[in-house]
Amino acid sequence: GYTALLAFRAGPVGDPSVSGAPRELEPAFRFQAPDGSEVLTHVMPLGYSPGTSRAPRSLAWVATTTRVPRAVRRLVERSGTQPVLVPLGAEFSGMLPGIAILLRRLRGGTPGRDVRLGTACDYFTLLQRWSASLPTHRGDLNPVYPGTHALRPEIKRDDRLLTAEVLAAETLDALLATGLDDAPGTHGPLSEAWHCLLTNQAHDSIGGCHVPAVTRDVRTRARQGRRAARKALEAGLRQLGSGLVVFNPLGWERTDRVDVAWGGPTPGTLEGPDGARVPFRVMRGDRGRRLQAVVTVPALGFVRLRAVEGPLSA
Repeated sequence: GYTALLAFRAGPVGDPSVSGAPRELEPAFRFQAPDGSEVLTHVMPLGYSPGTSRAPRSLAWVATTTRVPRAVRRLVERSGTQPVLVPLGAEFSGMLPGIAILLRRLRGGTPGRDVRLGTACDYFTLLQRWSASLPTHRGDLNPVYPGTHALRPEIKRDDRLLTAEVLAAETLDALLATGLDDAPGTHGPLSEAWHCLLTNQAHDSIGGCHVPAVTRDVRTRARQGRRAARKALEAGLRQLGSGLVVFNPLGWERTDRVDVAWGGPTPGTLEGPDGARVPFRVMRGDRGRRLQAVVTVPALGFVRLRAVEGPLSA
């Protein structure tokens, strides 16, 4: 369903062995997928905001200097008669101060060009007229780390697991502290888990676009954080007492299947809140004996299941 692609970290590659991208990639081209479908593409050769500083307070001053017009002339020279996209500003700032002055400078410095203030969509509408004459590129567009999301999926996986375990430990800790009982011993490990999680949330490291040494550091912190989160969660669960405790860290009531390792004798019955019988089964599989039951747990709450020995009745 996409009709256009605007990118920055894709472009000319000095060593073609690190990517499928060509040595010379024009700013505008047709990017063809393996199935033959195409999307009109523009790669910003001078970055997000050519010639400007990304600090909002300095944008007004930069806009009235010669740096932006100089960058624009470079783009015009290499574009021929095609339209030129000049991205200005930053995602965290509003309209570029001094834009009227800048537009006058651009119109005076690029004779024969129609200088307009518009959007990326406006640019692609104009570029569509040149679509038939644009080169076609087939292959990866990432110049350094081809397929980042496929190359280092373990970083995203570690982050998702660590986030889930910190959330569970944090929610249980809050539940114990506010509604049931204090949970001494959980706060230290929980703080350590949070520290590991937040330290890993750097702009580039969590996306995997960095050197291998950083990957090792990120994964080490993820392992440390998961150990700390599990320690905090186990400490909190001990506060709830004996039995099989099913905890729901979500903000809504949840009915789901419980599947846990079961090393003890097969229970005759499984009792839930108020002694209610809970249907269950004990199975033997590749992972050993497993106890399975379907349980409804309130939002941000838990239920305690108690196994009663005796003849199998459920």
